[in-house]
Amino acid sequence: GFTPVEIAFLRALAATLVLGGIGFAQGMSLPRLRDLPTFAALGLIGHSLYTAVLSQGQVRVPAAMASFLVASAPVWMVLIGRLTGSARIPQQVLIGMTLSLFGVLLIAIGRMGSLKINASALIVVVAAILQAIYSLWQRPLFVRYSGLQIVTFSVFFAFICFLPFGWGAFVQSTRVPPSQVLSAV
Repeated sequence: GFTPVEIAFLRALAATLVLGGIGFAQGMSLPRLRDLPTFAALGLIGHSLYTAVLSQGQVRVPAAMASFLVASAPVWMVLIGRLTGSARIPQQVLIGMTLSLFGVLLIAIGRMGSLKINASALIVVVAAILQAIYSLWQRPLFVRYSGLQIVTFSVFFAFICFLPFGWGAFVQSTRVPPSQVLSAV
């Protein structure tokens, strides 16, 4: 009953309210001003773009394939960490991760015995890469913030990113059964 971005808005709204409520109840402090751009980037990359890209890919990719492709995020995290110099990885681990990526590539391009690029599967791989970037980018924040704070503040910025789709989600929520609204949330 909703477009992928309307679902993303509803989820970001629900997550912001729940996590904000938990943070408020625990007396969670607000982030430092200098960290706001990082939280905004985390919200954009790790929640907004990730959700939008994944939703687009999942429209035409079977759930099992999408789950496997998204589960490749740790592999991408290791490789990106190695390429950027933010992680030192033993050569054996790097070889194993590279072999895993070839498996992901075969799933993404292989279709019923032919090697044809499946654009939707590649879109899901992009979502996994965005998740890897999000994970790497948040690591330095753990020195000053708890996991709850990092997720709460980055989800809040994702909610801000999805605000343009809020009106459409609100209008559509008046047209669909309540069960679909609850399912989206």
